[in-house]
Amino acid sequence: MGVVGALGGFVCPMPFGYLLQTTGIWPTTRIYLFALSMVCLVWMHLVIRRMTVKHSPELAQRIE
Repeated sequence: MGVVGALGGFVCPMPFGYLLQTTGIWPTTRIYLFALSMVCLVWMHLVIRRMTVKHSPELAQRIE
């Protein structure tokens, strides 16, 4: 888990700097984090849904 935190601490400041430099507006970093979180949330949902359908189709039909 520490590696993921280190990766986020290394990778995220670069887009933050570019966004601030190009727009000059601080909240763009929060918009970037929100968009990144939404992409991860949708990706996680799709992966879990695919795993559920593959490993337990009867459970997937009951959830719908």
